[in-house]
Order: sequence, then structure tokens, then C-alpha cells
Amino acid sequence: MALSHSHKDLEKRVEERCAHLERELNGHRRTRELLSTAVESISDGFALYEADNKLVMCNQMLKKIYQKIAVILVPGTSRGHILRAAIDR
Repeated sequence: MALSHSHKDLEKRVEERCAHLERELNGHRRTRELLSTAVESISDGFALYEADNKLVMCNQMLKKIYQKIAVILVPGTSRGHILRAAIDR
């Protein structure tokens, strides 16, 4: 009986943790959507890089300005790669 009770308690804790993580994930998604909307509202080209110089995001205006390299303006592309591509084209 104690084992059955422990199993139910553990199951409940897992369900609660999953629900908490789902709420957190939804909050992060909403924050990402708000940030994306804000970045797209900038009338100039805009790019955000991580500390390791990898592209996190950019707006459509930047892709329009750099149409020839727009295909590489995706998250994870290094700033160096983007700059070399812009110079080469």
C-alpha cells in the first residue's frame, strides 16, 4: 500500500511539474513573439547577435537590404560568415 501511495504521489508531482513547464514554455513563446513583433516594427535593418557572434534574429528589412545574402540570414549563422558573404556578393 505504501508503494502504491508513493507511486501516486510521484505521478502527481510529475504531472504538476509538466504543467508548470508547459506554462513556462508558453510564457517564453509569448515573449519571443513580442520580441519578434518589436524587431519587425523597426524601419531600419536590425540584427541581434549572441555573445558568440551567432545571429539570433533579424528583421525582414535587413533581408530586403541584403537580398543577395538573405538566404543565410538565419539564426545560428556567424557574423563573420554573413560579413564575408556580403563582401563577396
